[in-house]
Amino acid sequence: MIFRHMAPVGLAALLLTGCAGTGSGIGGSWTSTTEPSGTDFEVAAVTFADDGTYTAKVSYADQERDDSGTWTFDNGTLELMGHSTRTYTASVDDGTLTITNPENGSAVTLSRD
Repeated sequence: MIFRHMAPVGLAALLLTGCAGTGSGIGGSWTSTTEPSGTDFEVAAVTFADDGTYTAKVSYADQERDDSGTWTFDNGTLELMGHSTRTYTASVDDGTLTITNPENGSAVTLSRD
């Protein structure tokens, strides 16, 4: 999954604040099905916990790291908060999560573990 032009902490910011995600269908563990493209920021896996927190494995400029923060998901809008706040559009369909950066249209696709 690729989030182009996002800060290294962008995934942490990807999840919205609060617990709006609980029961939203986005909760749980997800693994990227998007082929790495060599862009600046890529996500290998993410877990959205019911308590409104998330953890993720990301790579930024060819360096892997763990990322975490809080998240909310409401009406197709996913917000992640960590070192900064990021807002994305997201949809869940038949075990597939697609997250899109509305600023540049880049998207990542993940499958439920």
